[in-house]
Amino acid sequence: IQEIQSAQLLDPLSLITAVALGGCFHRKGRYDAAVERFRAILEMAPTFYHAHWSLARTLEQQGKFDKAVEAFQKANELSGSENPLILGELGHCWGAMSRCEEANELLRELEEMSPRKHVSSLSFALVHLGIGEKDLALEFLEKAYQQRARALVWINLDPRFDSLRSDPRFSNLLSRIGISAAAA
Repeated sequence: IQEIQSAQLLDPLSLITAVALGGCFHRKGRYDAAVERFRAILEMAPTFYHAHWSLARTLEQQGKFDKAVEAFQKANELSGSENPLILGELGHCWGAMSRCEEANELLRELEEMSPRKHVSSLSFALVHLGIGEKDLALEFLEKAYQQRARALVWINLDPRFDSLRSDPRFSNLLSRIGISAAAA
């Protein structure tokens, strides 16, 4: 947090640095501070999709699912409408809301999109995790590892993966990525 605050002093207009600070608050479980940061960014730059996307993740963690869905949808729209990572996270949110029909529709959409553009297996893993299909989520996390999905570096800090932490397959994956399970 201190390093990002220093970066903000050097470049106070950097939106991505401002989002990074909110992301730090999110990963520390300081959700109110994260939401405040993301909303402040959106007041300055209402079309900056990263801020909508990050806000959506935080709202989901707060249990504000309807608002999270809106923010995920806005982020996807502003990013060009077929962002597989945002759609995977939206699918997770649908699953967390027990809206499995919508989550499964997003799985189909991601599958249909995959011949046209790269769809990380992490997106599929998130949707399956949201639905509660842990074995499938772990299978897709393994595929994401094989694809060298760069977003995997964050999974030990992401509360959406909490339900997998006691699974030895998840611990093994963290180890192979080079992340200590105790680092969370």
